[in-house]
Amino acid sequence: MRQLLFCMTIMFFITLSSYTAVSRSSTPEKDDSEQHQAGEVWIEPWTGMEFVWVPGGCFQMGTPKGGSFNTVRVQEAEALDGNFFVSILKIASIFFPVGCSSMRTSIPADFDQYTMDERPVHKVCLNGFWIGKHEVTQEQWIKVLGNNPSYFKIGNDYPVEQVSWDDAFQFINSLNNKTDVAFSLPTEAQWEYAARSGGKKEIYSGSDNASDVAWYFENSENKTHKVGTKLANGLGIHDMSGNLREWCKDMYAKDAYSNHSLNNPMYVTEDKKRKFSRAIRGGSYYLNSCDVRCTSRTWSWRDHNEVDVGFRLIREN
Repeated sequence: MRQLLFCMTIMFFITLSSYTAVSRSSTPEKDDSEQHQAGEVWIEPWTGMEFVWVPGGCFQMGTPKGGSFNTVRVQEAEALDGNFFVSILKIASIFFPVGCSSMRTSIPADFDQYTMDERPVHKVCLNGFWIGKHEVTQEQWIKVLGNNPSYFKIGNDYPVEQVSWDDAFQFINSLNNKTDVAFSLPTEAQWEYAARSGGKKEIYSGSDNASDVAWYFENSENKTHKVGTKLANGLGIHDMSGNLREWCKDMYAKDAYSNHSLNNPMYVTEDKKRKFSRAIRGGSYYLNSCDVRCTSRTWSWRDHNEVDVGFRLIREN
């Protein structure tokens, strides 16, 4: 009798384990990227920060040699600028991107030289990720760290500035300690892919016309503006062109693109000269339309703070 009960028990567990295995294999868990729609919004409950889902994919990162995605001949610029400026350009016989005619600083004599650190154009593939719908605001900074370092203390919905890369990570570490979600800065590849509405051939974030989507020298009155007041890009993200320049996670180097991996690249180096440099993207209210292009790159030292530099976050889990 005991042997019969023992055998029946063994048979029961074998049947149960087989059923469970079949059930698991027939209903696999969806990959995280399949659970979200492009442009879907998630709100961090404590700060109220909004994050937008950027589906994974591949794109051609960087600026093609000879200009941006759309270029115009110098001779076509006469209606945009004074004759003296145009005559100089004609003598130089250069090309420049649409919109780069309204300059905070003088146009470079050689646009290819000006954009050298935006090449080579190279294929990059990224996993899906959440990125801030807006730049981190002064209200959000105050809520996390209790102070306001901004020069333009205009209102709660204005972006926080005068924060270094190290300051940004002080904010991130403090926020991570208060929530169950991990946050960080975007890599340059994530930043550009999101700015270009998922890797599209856009000069500015959501448009080929800077004024549609960006606060920059021509229209900003030399100050920051409330986040989200310019048009969003194709994913519903605001101010990735203009308003403030934004810190990225990567170290900066002119030849960083020659050292990118195909999948989820982030540039780091042991070069002592570049060890404390960090990449900055997006241009600002203070800069010209060339500098608010999606592909434009610049940098600063990680412990420097400037009146036109802020940041936005990505959600890491």
